[in-house]
Amino acid sequence: MIKKGVTGLLLVFFAVPAFASIPDFTEIDTDKDGAVSRREATAAGMSEQLFARLDRDSDQKLSADEYNVLTKGQS
Repeated sequence: MIKKGVTGLLLVFFAVPAFASIPDFTEIDTDKDGAVSRREATAAGMSEQLFARLDRDSDQKLSADEYNVLTKGQS
C-alpha cells in the first residue's frame, strides 16, 4: 500500500512537467469510450514512458483511475 502511494506521488511530481497543465480525463478521451488510448495520450502531449507507467494493467489504455494518478493531491 505504501509503495503505491509513493509511486503515485512520484508520478505527480515527475509527470507534471509532461503537460503544461494536466488536462481532464474527459478532454483526452476524444472518442468517449471511457479509456485513454496510447494515441489519445500522445496526441495530448503525454510521453510514451509516462503512459507505460500509468498503464498498471498493461492493457494499452488508461482507465480514469489510472489516469487520475496524475491529479491526486492537486486542487
